[in-house]
Amino acid sequence: MTVQPKVLFLGIGALVLIAVGSIVAVLLTSGDAKPATTAPATFALRGTVVVNCPSTCSGYSDITVGSQVEVLNQHNEVLAVGQLESGYNPQKNTNGVSPDYVFMIPVVPRGQGLYGVHIGNANRGVIWKPESDAATTGFQLIVADLGELAAKWLTGEITYQPAYDGDRPDEETNHFAQVLAEVNRAGYFTYFSQPGVALTDGYGQRAAVAGWCNEDFLATLKAVAYGTPVCVISIPPASASEAQIVVTMDAGDEYTWIGQAYQPDDGNYSNDLHPTAVSTLHASWQVHIFDPEWGRDDLLWRVLRITAAHAAPAP
Repeated sequence: MTVQPKVLFLGIGALVLIAVGSIVAVLLTSGDAKPATTAPATFALRGTVVVNCPSTCSGYSDITVGSQVEVLNQHNEVLAVGQLESGYNPQKNTNGVSPDYVFMIPVVPRGQGLYGVHIGNANRGVIWKPESDAATTGFQLIVADLGELAAKWLTGEITYQPAYDGDRPDEETNHFAQVLAEVNRAGYFTYFSQPGVALTDGYGQRAAVAGWCNEDFLATLKAVAYGTPVCVISIPPASASEAQIVVTMDAGDEYTWIGQAYQPDDGNYSNDLHPTAVSTLHASWQVHIFDPEWGRDDLLWRVLRITAAHAAPAP
């Protein structure tokens, strides 16, 4: 059995933050002298938060109208605060369930080097940008970029994978690596996977996968898995779970479990990834999937392939 982390992907559709700062130059004139431009000491920070939900936004109660928005410096000192306001876009969310939120913080001091934005509870982390981006292009999380990199690593197109000691997946992954690539592209970043191995002489495995996704992917997965033996465990963003379901036996002893929430900043991800990516994982659903029958090694991959086909973003 090999614990196989896959690459992070930014956003997973759970939380997208775009912030744009505006700068107004001050012109000073004296007689016929040429105007002088003085850079302002502050800038205004604007942003939009999009929470994608297929039905109800469970797990996002801390992201709502009135939620505090904090702007931090690289020492985690609060520079300015604001709050979320409703920015609902009916053209994007026709069912009225998935609102957009907006914020504007008019006075943010310059000269801090790095700027972070924190929204919601403490577990959601901070999204960081240098001043040049915070005041111009702003904060942007892209949903599919790193999911695409994960797929390329799984299919051998690239050889580096954060938080993984090796340039290729373990050999036991070969026969379902393409399925994992498809679900990573569709919005499910996987950090653990293993095939089913028949239980013999105290050793065996249940086919299992664990990772992070947004609520849209989770809803599609549940719909596809409904009526099959495949079990889906979903843990809301920034939530804990102490469940332990054994998926590997070794010499008659329980060896590997799923069901317990994995904190991305407890492991190598926090060392290998930018804080933006770690924060994105905190804002995503953690989903563990397994086939309860020891040794069966086809059903889970069929369920995931169908899910990927239905959940994949439109071109």
